[in-house]
Amino acid sequence: MGTFIPKKKDLPSIFVGLPNMGNLRTELVMNTWNWLSSDYPLEIYPPINVRPIPAARNLITKKFLESGRDFLLMIDADMSIAGNIFDLATLNLDVVGAFAVMMKDDGPMASIMQKTDEGYQVIQEVRANSVVEVAATGTGVIMIARRVLEKLDPPYFEYTLTEEGLLELGQDFYFCEKVKAAGFKIYVHTGIISSHYVTTDLTRVFELKNQLIRTQKQVVCEENIKLEDIPEAPPEVKPITDTTGNAIKDTIDVTHDEPAVSIPASAPLAKTEPKEPGSNSTKAPLKIIKV
Repeated sequence: MGTFIPKKKDLPSIFVGLPNMGNLRTELVMNTWNWLSSDYPLEIYPPINVRPIPAARNLITKKFLESGRDFLLMIDADMSIAGNIFDLATLNLDVVGAFAVMMKDDGPMASIMQKTDEGYQVIQEVRANSVVEVAATGTGVIMIARRVLEKLDPPYFEYTLTEEGLLELGQDFYFCEKVKAAGFKIYVHTGIISSHYVTTDLTRVFELKNQLIRTQKQVVCEENIKLEDIPEAPPEVKPITDTTGNAIKDTIDVTHDEPAVSIPASAPLAKTEPKEPGSNSTKAPLKIIKV
């Protein structure tokens, strides 16, 4: 069993599972050191030599159900968290994930999904520091209430394959579909920001940078604008499109009880101000939004 850290009895107890393939990011290790000063009663469990990852997740879930803790928090070995992730437990939601970015063939994308007739699509506009209801999200940083897992049958996490052996549904969306089928809701908190560390092709990054430079030079030639007058911008990636090939709007709507401001989806969301442990207060009122 994991390491138990008893703290204040009036706060929800949390079982922290760290699925891994034998190593953890240094940033995540530093997170665990900071957790020692948390007021929340914690139990930390990193399974050892349990592969593949769905097997590790299922074992973590089994240990959690045996532990009697109130909430299960899973954080992948290639993730880290800024802010007090344990405050999510005070919201008492069925399932809630941190804001996370995943890497796809055409570039990074937010793991905030809605389900349409064409399948899962990224929700293109969300508010900062809000709780957004979604159809699915990644399981890199996710908190699950005990009542949810007690109603589900194992396996809780599993890859599904086509007849040709190709991946049909990832373990995260498999879990989300089980949760939705059981009548529970899934959310993402856009004010809890996670970092996701992946191995990427630097040649591709170089190509994207050159593509941006060529675009800037073309603007200079066509519009007679000085290059130094063009503001710096992140490398453009292939826009997300629907099944008809039409580009989907690529903005995030950020509102803090002020006129909405539209910012590029590639820009980071504003982080919440530090809070006292156990406090659910923020500078801007927390809003639950159904998309």
